Amino acid sequence: MPLQSDQYKQAKDYLEKLKFLKKRESYKLFRIESITNSIGEIKRVNKSLPIQLSDLKEYQKDLLSQQNKLAKELRETRAEYESIIQAIENLPDQLCRSVLEQHYVEGEKWEDVAAEMGYSIRQLFRIRDKALLMIKLPE
Repeated sequence: MPLQSDQYKQAKDYLEKLKFLKKRESYKLFRIESITNSIGEIKRVNKSLPIQLSDLKEYQKDLLSQQNKLAKELRETRAEYESIIQAIENLPDQLCRSVLEQHYVEGEKWEDVAAEMGYSIRQLFRIRDKALLMIKLPE
């Protein structure tokens, strides 16, 4: 497709966000787990002390606040990810869906998708281009 339409470019950018969202989700999950472990350690240490340290309580409260914020961001990330997946699943053409799923969702290289499906790379790109023009973008 020599001259790419705005729809084509926007759809491509939209689907490329899947990679970013996967990484963001992994990072948020890692941070939440780290904070959960820290909170558990603070509780354990604070229980073993003869008096409850207010500094530890404040730190624990701050960690809980961070954890809640990350959990909210994680829900938003997952919702955005799911909306992109849904846009692919809503494509009326099964072949177009398969091509986009294999590359954008499963992370396969275009060359591997073409070989697996028995198409030349040029044929595959025609299918991809058709699919990108059919993707329904969010308003």
